[in-house]
Amino acid sequence: MEDNRSVSRETEQISFMVTKDKYVKRFLLVSILFFVSFFMLTAYYHDSDNLKIEQKKIQREYTRENIVFELTARNIFKALEIDSLLTWDNIGSLIPNKNLGCYILKSDSLWYWNKNEIDPNNLTVLKDGKSSIYHLEHGWYFCFADTSNNWRIILYKIIKHEYAISNQYLESNEGALFSNDYSVGFTYDTTATNCKIKDDTGRAVIGLLENSQDNGNHFSTNILFYLWFIGWLFVELLLLRLHTLLTENFKIYFRLFLVIIDVIILLYIINQLFIPELLTNSFWFEHWHQLWLFINSRGMTLVFISMLLVVAFYLSNQFKNKVIKQNINNIEVFFVSLLHFLLVFSLLYTFYRFYGNSLKLHDSAIGFLFRRDIIEVYFVSGIVVSLYLLQSVLFSVIEISRKQQILMFLYTLVFTLFTFLIIKLSPLFYLSVFFSQLLFVLIVKFTSRDQNFLFLRYLLLTVLMAISLSVIINDRYATLKNQFHLKIVKELIINRDTVLESRFQAIVDKVREDKIVAQFIKDGVPDEPIKEYLNKTYFEHKFGNYALQLTICHDSDWLEVNSKGDLVNCNQYFENIKNEQGNKMVDSTLVVMSQEAESRYYLGKIFLGNDSIASSTLYVEMFSSIVPSGLGYPELLVDNSNQIDLTGYSIAKFHHNQLVYKVGEYDYHGSYTFIQPWSNEQFFYLNNYLHYKLRLNSTDVLVVSRPVTTYAEQTASFTILFLLFSFLAILVYFVTTGRKQMKLFKYSFRTRLQFFIMGTLMVLFVLMSAISVYYFNDIKKTFIVNQLNEKSKSVLTELQDKFSEEDINSMDDRVYLQQQLQKFSIIFFTDINLYDRAGELMATSRPTIFETGLLSPLINPEGYSQIVLDQKLFFLTRERIGKMSYYSAYVPFSFDAGASMAILNLPYFARQSEIARSFLPMIFNYLNIFVLLGILGAFMALIIAKILTRPLTMLQRSLSEIQIDKKNEPLVWDNDDEIGHLISEYNRMVKKIEESAGILKRSERETAWREVAQQVAHEIRNPLTPMKLNIQYLQKVYKESKEEFNKKWNSLSSSLIDQIEALNEVASTFSDLASNNTFDREKIDIVQLIGSAIDIYKNHEKVTIRFKANTERAYVLARPNELLRVFNNLIKNAVQAILPNEGEVEITIFQQENIIEIKISDNGRGIPEEMKNSIFQPYFTTKSGGTGVGLAIVKNILTEMGGEITFVSREGEGTEFTLHLRSVK
Repeated sequence: MEDNRSVSRETEQISFMVTKDKYVKRFLLVSILFFVSFFMLTAYYHDSDNLKIEQKKIQREYTRENIVFELTARNIFKALEIDSLLTWDNIGSLIPNKNLGCYILKSDSLWYWNKNEIDPNNLTVLKDGKSSIYHLEHGWYFCFADTSNNWRIILYKIIKHEYAISNQYLESNEGALFSNDYSVGFTYDTTATNCKIKDDTGRAVIGLLENSQDNGNHFSTNILFYLWFIGWLFVELLLLRLHTLLTENFKIYFRLFLVIIDVIILLYIINQLFIPELLTNSFWFEHWHQLWLFINSRGMTLVFISMLLVVAFYLSNQFKNKVIKQNINNIEVFFVSLLHFLLVFSLLYTFYRFYGNSLKLHDSAIGFLFRRDIIEVYFVSGIVVSLYLLQSVLFSVIEISRKQQILMFLYTLVFTLFTFLIIKLSPLFYLSVFFSQLLFVLIVKFTSRDQNFLFLRYLLLTVLMAISLSVIINDRYATLKNQFHLKIVKELIINRDTVLESRFQAIVDKVREDKIVAQFIKDGVPDEPIKEYLNKTYFEHKFGNYALQLTICHDSDWLEVNSKGDLVNCNQYFENIKNEQGNKMVDSTLVVMSQEAESRYYLGKIFLGNDSIASSTLYVEMFSSIVPSGLGYPELLVDNSNQIDLTGYSIAKFHHNQLVYKVGEYDYHGSYTFIQPWSNEQFFYLNNYLHYKLRLNSTDVLVVSRPVTTYAEQTASFTILFLLFSFLAILVYFVTTGRKQMKLFKYSFRTRLQFFIMGTLMVLFVLMSAISVYYFNDIKKTFIVNQLNEKSKSVLTELQDKFSEEDINSMDDRVYLQQQLQKFSIIFFTDINLYDRAGELMATSRPTIFETGLLSPLINPEGYSQIVLDQKLFFLTRERIGKMSYYSAYVPFSFDAGASMAILNLPYFARQSEIARSFLPMIFNYLNIFVLLGILGAFMALIIAKILTRPLTMLQRSLSEIQIDKKNEPLVWDNDDEIGHLISEYNRMVKKIEESAGILKRSERETAWREVAQQVAHEIRNPLTPMKLNIQYLQKVYKESKEEFNKKWNSLSSSLIDQIEALNEVASTFSDLASNNTFDREKIDIVQLIGSAIDIYKNHEKVTIRFKANTERAYVLARPNELLRVFNNLIKNAVQAILPNEGEVEITIFQQENIIEIKISDNGRGIPEEMKNSIFQPYFTTKSGGTGVGLAIVKNILTEMGGEITFVSREGEGTEFTLHLRSVK
């Protein structure tokens, strides 16, 4: 029954604490507030017609932009009427913003343009005074046109980019015009939707459709996600607060276990049950990186890392500087080792998985930190901070001996080897896991001895974290690069494309039975419109990276096949090609024409129309080059969706031991013998390249090579991580120990000196870095300018020599001109564009850029203005296609001193990445050197600060050890410097103190004797007075009656004996107070001693005594009787302070390192404020009885033991005495 009542009382007490705790209320209220806001907004968005909402937004923006276009056109027309304002600069100043494109035509000839993004010929269909939305080369545009007299103005603005090619530079996204929250699509068919954009006359301009590919990365879903996310964070804070209240009396091991289990369960429940339907397909919950079973999206990753950080900071705050046991047993060492291993392994493995998933193809080893995805950087930062805090918590709550540390390392080694056998990962990963655990323990143990080592701990741990993750990064980077290397090899040996073959076969019958095509042929429509229809209907965007050539052959068609004018029947021509070059017949409609490793070539044949119509045949030539031909193949033209990017790779093919094909920068030997010693299907290093050799058959060998990752780049991963982790370490340092360290900074000269040295080094590092970045950019720009200047002069000279007798502008054979530019492009290793004096493209060495619509046929207006209008001889500028920025040079093309006939343009995008990569080793080396010097500088700062402050430390220690009751040794300092003068003053002060101490002792001795004499007289007079009265009474009785005297003697003699005992007690008390305690001390278990002291109160009716200790044994050097008297006195005072009421006395023992802290607290009447200063003075008491020397004796005993006693008391609430004693082993 008693146990049940105790449990009931504890349950009621816990319930009361939970319901009254202010943090529980706040966290619960805030989480409810966020969830209510989330559900209200969810209901709003769910019930709303998002497309109509966006229609209203876009309609408003359309109307506003239409007004801007009309006002701009009106202002330009006014300026065009004034001849003095007819200059490019004046017209450009009338255009309100740089995103607005403008074409001005004079008498139907282009006169002015400010952008060359689109071909103006595509805008000729615009109606005057009307705004429209058009889908042009690579996006949707808002266009406006108007005419006045012989002037026509065309204005346009990008709405949304839609590139046919997808890569890191070309991303289809929202433009500058309609930055709508809800992504929509556009359609010309305004009857297919109820949501339309209308002009001021009410005419439907364009229709709006829901975008099926919308990933929800817009304002509304972001707001919903953040409300949902913050709500769950406060739920986690609420759970952790409940942990604090409900598990306070649990063992710390169990508390840690419960926290970890709760986080895992909460994450699982969130993922399985509480991801809102409105967010399921959003940007936040689309598949991202598969880290663990249910952490596979940005949203869950953000929740996971945030909760991990919250738990880490919570545990760090809860268990800071707490020790479970001084000596844990070997079984507990095993479980601590297992917990530490699981912690480090799980977090590093999570990073390992994350890095492998996040690494992009052409990232450097550390490139993922430089992308704009802040979640990736937050993930890495969260992993590192959590790993540090959780490990720190683990080793701040336990103490292990040196032998147990060795045992712990052995356990860790066993766990690592066991996991390696189960989970097949890189050996370097497991080495990183093992040594990071080992070194972490050593660093924490080594730097925990002194507060001054805290900065050193952070520095060493930052270096350790950076090294561990950089090892994982470099190892994972090499593995992924090797996997992609093998993928290239595999792609090169695949001779057929089954995807293309199935797609082609799927459209054959559709094309053959197309009634529109049949009608075209019947009506005698020319071939070009038919091919355009077929291309858009069946072929466009359906065959990936294949280049298509459609040819329609009628029975009567003949082709000119050579320069001699020989003719051959169209159908017969393709049949001859198929028979002579065809490798394999897929079916009657498709033939594999080429099976080269570097390319694929298919020829398709489809009969058009039906039997009643004259026979026509469509021949479809499909060509794909896996290995790009031509110069410098820029990443800009790589389609990542269906093409392998071979940038940086070199490929060679050997046939009969001779090199027959080569692409890339590596200089292969002409003979196969130079790589023959290495095995097939194996990686090998040669000339700073990593090669992979594969024998295709008995005569052919394929070799794929890539540059090795330099040591500078490998070390740079450590450098970048160290810089990031240093910033994080500073944050964690001030978050976890901010106030304490600010006080240390305020009062510690050594700390200020260290910060000053480190701050100086950091400022110098930042300044030098900024200067170096500027210097490198300037060198790169100078290099490019010189290259382009030199190449432009060389190309110009060659062209002038080649076409000195021809008028380029009147040349009809533009194909010949383009072939010449392509030849010069290969010779001078640069792309070449040639524009006429009107700024229109004549020929180019890279037609793909223009054919895909990435550039229009118009010259850059700034280049045209500088060369033609301002007549400069050289102009260099930076141009942009998508996200790719590159340098471009312009020079006039003319003969002798005549007027320029054309404009020569050398865009330098073909080697942009090569130039950038050429500077990377220099930048990496520079960063590595500076970070290394910074780390060495930090250690030097610690050493220098310690050396410089050593005399001050010595002086401080001597000042703290000055005692007035014994001789103090003077300090010796040989140098006659500022420190020497300070020490001389110290020695002089010590001498004066000794003289003053003698005088003070004599004065105190005399005063003490007077006080003792007064108190002794007072204490002796108290029992003597009743003794005197009793004896006088006996004398009187004896004189009056001897018989009566005998009766009174027995009772009065007993009283006299009691008074004599009182005198004896007074004498003993004063003897104890003055005792020198010369007896030897013993090793005493204080836990057992206090247990025996409270035994007599176990069955007390009104007072309950609770005793808790965090250790089973705690030893001190003392005399048992004296120490027992201390605790008897303190416990007795606590009990008396409660009586006659009911209450509790709580005694706790907390051992940490060599200090034992004992607290004895009661909930009694407390000590009045005015009496607190006198509580330890002799003869002072708050009780009606007693000598008032009990606490004075307690303090005297503890002081002689080297301990101390303090107290805190509030009147009416209780008193708490705190004792600190030195422990012994």
